[in-house]
Amino acid sequence: MLNNDIIKIIGTKEITKDRLRSLLLLYKEFLSHAVIDLYLSLLCLKHDHYYKCDAFLKTIGLNVERLEDMMHDLERNGLIRTYYRTGEYLIELLDVKKVKDFFEDETLVSSASFKNKERISFLKGVMIEDRPNLEGYREISEKRLKKDDHDDEGDAIKDVKERYVFPIQELLDTTSTVLLPKELRNFDDLDKIAKYGELYNISVDDMRKYLNRSIITGKDLHIDYATLERYCIKGEGDSAYEGDGYAISPMTFLKNLRKVKNLTTDDRRMIRNLASDENYALNNSVINVLLEYVYDRFGSNLNRSMIYSIANEWHYKDIDTAEKAKKALSDFKTVNKTSTKEDIIPVYDDSHNPVMSEEDMLRFKKYIQGDDHE
Repeated sequence: MLNNDIIKIIGTKEITKDRLRSLLLLYKEFLSHAVIDLYLSLLCLKHDHYYKCDAFLKTIGLNVERLEDMMHDLERNGLIRTYYRTGEYLIELLDVKKVKDFFEDETLVSSASFKNKERISFLKGVMIEDRPNLEGYREISEKRLKKDDHDDEGDAIKDVKERYVFPIQELLDTTSTVLLPKELRNFDDLDKIAKYGELYNISVDDMRKYLNRSIITGKDLHIDYATLERYCIKGEGDSAYEGDGYAISPMTFLKNLRKVKNLTTDDRRMIRNLASDENYALNNSVINVLLEYVYDRFGSNLNRSMIYSIANEWHYKDIDTAEKAKKALSDFKTVNKTSTKEDIIPVYDDSHNPVMSEEDMLRFKKYIQGDDHE
């Protein structure tokens, strides 16, 4: 493709729920996430419209070589056809096969089975049925609290105290309902307040002050957590709350490991990512076990790729205590005793995209799936 070429998209303009399910669960067994994203991007772009090649590449966010490689993957697996005449490319989007049609296509099933035969066999068993069989699955989706859940302030406080060492009871006892109204003393709000307080070692007095600056009053009464976190970051404390060796702020824990007074901006960002509900949602104890393990291996120059890889796995395995984290690391080391390398180091970038060798990826997948734990 050259900059002065033009590109036009024709064909499928929408995708049904059934086909989207097939694309995300079945095609991903042999297509990379990036290739699937390209298909969805082509689907969303305006059809029967001419794009200049350079503008098209900017819209897709790819260079020419990468785009052509990914298009070839889509072509080989029956998701697009490509046509050309002088100065013009025509990309025809084809429908994603429905689940039943997918399993009747020997070429597609063969490609998927080559990568993970057991996974494909399992998916066939649960997806051909009208209603998915959820046996063996563990739901990890965030649940919306019902109106009557945690309506009692005491229950909310009890639940939060079980999760954090931040003195939430002391905060509530010393804070008037004028500053922190009863409507905001629910589980969700108290949970986030305690999480920020513990993560950044914020004192009760400072937390009260930061809340006062972060509560949005009026008809839509709520806490602006982006503002609250900014204040907590600026006011990060030095002393940890009492708790076992791992149940302290990861900021403090890493300072102690490094034997420094202040962490770098990158260190703080990494810990926020590990704790953030939008990313890995790990609690303090688990984060600290992970930091200690990687620090012991690499010293002060922490291997962030390894940290994010293990955090990604622990997030989906629901590792939520120091004991579970240590057991997971013990299993990890046991698996790697059979390797010619000291350790198999899973490497992901910050977007969770694998960037390690295929050989190491296969071995790491076996570890995640538990194939080597027998």
